[in-house]
Amino acid sequence: MLDSLKLICFLFIGHSNMCGGCAPTIADTIPHDRIYLWGDEKGFYHGTDNHLFGATSGSPVLPFLKRMAILYPDYQFAGLKGAYSSAMVYQMVPGNEKHDLFFKRLSFARRQATIGGVVAMYGYVEGRNQDLAESFPRDFMRLLKEIRDSVGDPALPCILGRYETNNLRDPELERYRTFEKIIDEKIESLQHEKNIVLAPIRTMPTAYYCEDHHYNGDGYTIFAHDAAALYQINGFDRWFHE
Repeated sequence: MLDSLKLICFLFIGHSNMCGGCAPTIADTIPHDRIYLWGDEKGFYHGTDNHLFGATSGSPVLPFLKRMAILYPDYQFAGLKGAYSSAMVYQMVPGNEKHDLFFKRLSFARRQATIGGVVAMYGYVEGRNQDLAESFPRDFMRLLKEIRDSVGDPALPCILGRYETNNLRDPELERYRTFEKIIDEKIESLQHEKNIVLAPIRTMPTAYYCEDHHYNGDGYTIFAHDAAALYQINGFDRWFHE
């Protein structure tokens, strides 16, 4: 049961990196008394369900929420999932199962919590197709606007992961180089949109990857801590100042 502390819920959307895919080391599996996860049958609950965010426990969700709990000791934090393996942002449209389930979850969650913002990782799959790469900004902003409209906050903050440039070291992906350049530039263009800040994934050392674009557990934790710092540095914690 939620206690009297204000609950701030973050929305985690994207592809397998947001799920914690391929992490050979565990990012975090220790519950925290001020952190909740969303389960469709449980609602908000304490725990570290490895299957909630993907097949492994490498997800950046818990490290992000725990860092927020350190930064804001008088609040509770929650995570709600909208991430899937090989997900593409253009799929998140009404009528798509992934879209409809996410917004169903969101409609329940926002009755119990203040929605603090979005943490997103998209673009890897779009970087394999020129049309999807070109349309990425339009598709992402459409989704973000729908989320913002749903929670009644046109300035809802978003931390968006940059394109994983370390995958360029995979020689089998040579045929995608042109498309990768396009998606990289398209994601970079979004930093000029209102309340979107890009997390510096491209600076992640090679040692924190488990293969061409997935991180290991330590890599997911680095991303999570960067995202939490960017959220605070950019003054996105408006609920803290209310």
